Amino acid sequence: MNKKIENIDPSGKREIYYLLLGFFTALISVYLDSIQFLEVDINWFQRSGSLLVILGVISESKYIAKTIREFYQVSGPITKLHKLSMHSGFIMALIGTFIWGYGDFVNKFL
Repeated sequence: MNKKIENIDPSGKREIYYLLLGFFTALISVYLDSIQFLEVDINWFQRSGSLLVILGVISESKYIAKTIREFYQVSGPITKLHKLSMHSGFIMALIGTFIWGYGDFVNKFL
């Protein structure tokens, strides 16, 4: 078994940082709503949900990769095809969530 796979136990530090970042993202969005940032009818708090989903996906990414490796019982070196398979859903989730939360800005500001 690859030594990198065995050492992916959670330390808690990464998760705490993402929780704090998510909390402050939500607080900042409430503040932006209260001052009507950009003087446009935009609900920043609602959009912060998109950012929280992105942070959650990033936070879980190393555990998802570990699970996939264990499920397929990958032995030996991880190939580029393995890496692409493990990260393609992750990348699509990040891009899709960002478009979902902020895609309408393309029409508003262009």
